[in-house]
Amino acid sequence: MPIDFRPDLKLAEGADYPDHVTVDSDGFVFVALDREQQDLPARFHAIARPDDDKGVPWHTLLFALETDRLDMRDRFLSALRADAAAGRPLERYGRPLEAAFHSIFGARAPTDAAVGFVGWLRGILEGETRPAVRAQLERGLRTFDEPGGDPRLVAVGALSMTFGLETGHVPADHVSVLYWMSALVTEWSVVFDQVSSEFDDPDDAAPHELHAWCGGEHVRARADNRGDFIDPYSCAGLVNALMRDVAKRDTRIYLEVEDEGCRAIGAPRSTILRLREEGVLRVTKDDD
Repeated sequence: MPIDFRPDLKLAEGADYPDHVTVDSDGFVFVALDREQQDLPARFHAIARPDDDKGVPWHTLLFALETDRLDMRDRFLSALRADAAAGRPLERYGRPLEAAFHSIFGARAPTDAAVGFVGWLRGILEGETRPAVRAQLERGLRTFDEPGGDPRLVAVGALSMTFGLETGHVPADHVSVLYWMSALVTEWSVVFDQVSSEFDDPDDAAPHELHAWCGGEHVRARADNRGDFIDPYSCAGLVNALMRDVAKRDTRIYLEVEDEGCRAIGAPRSTILRLREEGVLRVTKDDD
């Protein structure tokens, strides 16, 4: 695969780019998009009841609770209180609250949104009198360390997050990573999903099919099946292609992958190029 990197920049170790990922002359990854006009499917507007086959998909529910998007916190509380009033079991509601900003396997570190998440829970608990509802809400309470950040990135307004590539389960949930990367883009609304094989052997399993709904369009793209490991290049390639071709914005996601970890940086293209030239960010090339 020909890759035209700038020769004046020092190149670090080569990256394991999938065959379907293309890299432009400045080192940003992209994937091809299969596009069609389509409104957001009804399941994303459905009841915010965890583990409900007819409800909001799990990864969307979790991310929107973390970041206060899609009116999910209000929708979640409405479903929780309605089920409490109807005498239904409530145990399922604590699961996404416990899972928010989780810290096992391929998780990201807590972000600035973690403080707001806990503050939201505490505010709701102040006025909630039903013990069964309180018990579920309290499952999300915890103390987060202050989010760390490279001051050189913060100084120029670049956003970043780190995550592990091993998820510990199959299929690997690229949807979480796509949402985390989307949070590196300011003032942007997008919804993701994934269709996958359940097989554990990447050689036998079909590739993952990534889905996104943005700006009245539905797009599909491929991600490599690496068992319980994430394909970060396809995730960043999808977000970058959405930025370039659908949202028509200059923000890009840039990846630094090392061993089994990854750092994703989101910023205007010119900002990332300047950070690379200054040696703040590594530059990678294909081993070939």
